[in-house]
Amino acid sequence: MMKNEPNRDDLCELAIEQFFRINTNPLIITVELFLKEQEYLEPEISGKFHCWLSVRNHLRHEPSLQQMQYDTELIASHLETNPADCIWPTQGDSLASGRYRLIERLGKGQFGTVWKAHDSVVDRNVAIKILRNDQLAQELRQFQNDLVVGRLRHEHIVRVFDVGESDSILYIVSELIEGDTLRQWIKHHSSISPRRACLIARQLADALHYAHVHQVIHRDIKPENIMLHAGTDRPCLVDFGLALMADNLNYNSSPSVVGTIPYMAPEQARGESQTADARTDIYAMGVVFYEMLAGERPFRGRPDAILRQILENSPPDPRRFQQEIPSHLVQICLKCLEKLPDDRFQSAAQLRDEITRFLDNKPPGPGIQISRSEHFHRWIRRYPIATASLVSLLAALMLTIGIGITGLSEALKNVDQGLTNTALATNQSAARLAAKQVSDALVSEVEKIQTIAQSPPLIAEFQKINLDDTLQKLLTRLSLNAINTPETIELESRNNSETSSLIQAPPVLALQNQVHQLYLDDTHNKTFVYSWFALSANGIQLARSPALGSIGHNFAWRSYFHGGPTDWKPTIAGQNMNPPILKSPHISPVFISIYSHHPVITISAPVKDSTGNALGVIAKMLEFGKIIDLPMDQTNQIQFVIIDMRESSSGVILQHPYYQKVIDQNRDQLTHDLFKPEYRIALEEIVKPNPNYFDPIAQLDPAYKGRWLASAVHLNLGNKNSGVYLLAQESHESLIGSSLKNFYLSLVLLLLALIAIILAAIVPFWFWILKNSSKHLHGDYLRS
Repeated sequence: MMKNEPNRDDLCELAIEQFFRINTNPLIITVELFLKEQEYLEPEISGKFHCWLSVRNHLRHEPSLQQMQYDTELIASHLETNPADCIWPTQGDSLASGRYRLIERLGKGQFGTVWKAHDSVVDRNVAIKILRNDQLAQELRQFQNDLVVGRLRHEHIVRVFDVGESDSILYIVSELIEGDTLRQWIKHHSSISPRRACLIARQLADALHYAHVHQVIHRDIKPENIMLHAGTDRPCLVDFGLALMADNLNYNSSPSVVGTIPYMAPEQARGESQTADARTDIYAMGVVFYEMLAGERPFRGRPDAILRQILENSPPDPRRFQQEIPSHLVQICLKCLEKLPDDRFQSAAQLRDEITRFLDNKPPGPGIQISRSEHFHRWIRRYPIATASLVSLLAALMLTIGIGITGLSEALKNVDQGLTNTALATNQSAARLAAKQVSDALVSEVEKIQTIAQSPPLIAEFQKINLDDTLQKLLTRLSLNAINTPETIELESRNNSETSSLIQAPPVLALQNQVHQLYLDDTHNKTFVYSWFALSANGIQLARSPALGSIGHNFAWRSYFHGGPTDWKPTIAGQNMNPPILKSPHISPVFISIYSHHPVITISAPVKDSTGNALGVIAKMLEFGKIIDLPMDQTNQIQFVIIDMRESSSGVILQHPYYQKVIDQNRDQLTHDLFKPEYRIALEEIVKPNPNYFDPIAQLDPAYKGRWLASAVHLNLGNKNSGVYLLAQESHESLIGSSLKNFYLSLVLLLLALIAIILAAIVPFWFWILKNSSKHLHGDYLRS
């Protein structure tokens, strides 16, 4: 807690407080003498003095300073008859017939001057307070109080050895305390720990309790009236000048404001100091304790503002100034500062005992509530042996659990790896077997189309078309007039006369019948098929089944016509009179049909005459997701996926069980864009068996989330790699993961059950340790 050096305002307030302590009913000349003596604090002290005086007079119902009258002759007479008021002893002077020799002046105030002196009778240094006698009644009262205090024998209350008069000089001899006031001590310490503040406060509370038992109420507890022996934290209560004898109700029974304003209890602030009891001192003790903990007083400001706050406002939480203050100490402070005396600690002994509870880490007493976390921390501090035993036990158990779980996890990891490797080997064998079946099916399909392309009836119809000059001229015009973009092809008029002439030509009609029969045969045989179609030697569509109004359109730019890896730009179709035509069967990359808007692939083959001249192209279009029948795993755990890894497709999924599910739900088309990167598969993910494969279709169907075991094999067409892969994937969770998790949880539960048995066996022993720790700590406390 950082403490600021006193400023001029603080010095003014201290001087004014001291003045009103000494001068209960000040004369104007006394005020003028005081203000002259404090000229170095002008102009601040004059304003503050009148503010204090207004507050005091308001509370005491007395006239203002301007209304006070005085007799200058009486004052002069008083000064003449009291010469000691002007004659003050100096260093080296003696009192009481030479018994007390003044050594050093320690301080000076409105009430008098304090000297360090030597008592020659008992050969010891003492403190002598030499009193001014301009307020004789007040001085006599001081004498009486100090005489009472002199009878108090307590290590934390200053002892008064003698009270007397020497040559008209009134003096009090008391114990000399070498050290600072608590105010100076706080100022010199940059921080005060809560525990250190508690040790000081407990000693003060014990001293107050002793004084209260002997019927003495201090009524002016503040840091300036508390001394600390040099080099120690041992406090001592001093200056009982405003003390009240609790057993003498007739003494000073008139209403008055007595005390130092920031440390006044509400009953003092109301001018009811004559009713002060032990609880009044407890309030002031709470302010001092609050100041030691927080570094600030609970109420601050001008004197009148402080009085209003004391009477009306609740004190702020001291953690507003220092957050580290334990809640137990906060509750102690706030209980001391209750407005009603009945709500405070009812004796200083109760305050002392509650502070002791905190220091001993015991639960709080009645009326004090603290947080569970502080209860826990104090319990730990109170029972260190039991706590250490418990922590050691828990640490051993946690270490055992950690080692056990780590070992178990490592063992299960090894089991997982072994099972995964076995599953991958099985998976790869299944992929090879399925890939051979799919390859054979594709080869069979390609051979079937090639056989059809070489069939004499089909060749004959193509030859008729090629030998018909009228049809050739018509095909040439259709090629030259071709609209060169897919978007405009779709919008081309289907009633074009030239297209109608083409469709009605007998050779074309015959070709259309053959193409339609091919479609019917596939449908009857339940073979995957989307459509069959035929193209002329220059790319004009001659026939299609089922018909879509595409006959007469130029498709020379498609890869299924020219045999290239990708489609060309449509503009080439109208610029090339003799476009290149594929020379062997070809499987096209995936493309979007400009008529149906479905993703499709095409298997095509050239139709040639006996001399090898290309007459046209016959092709079978397969709808995406229904390319070929995939083999089924008997256990329903392995799923097969076809992926196109050719440069034109770059990882597009051609066939997937998810697609079949969509088809089975009678949807017209897939809901995602299959060409987006997030739905493609990178070759490096499947080029080797992958134990940590993640299916991109999981973004569409949560059934495919999680870890998969995957092995891929490329499909061969003959002895040539087609660039298409078959992937066999199996869910790690359903195959291995769930079983291992269940086994792992079973072992963990078994381990926890074993630990519970161990705990049940050692709990009685632990309670025995706790009980003995409590006795040991209690014994240490009593011995201390």
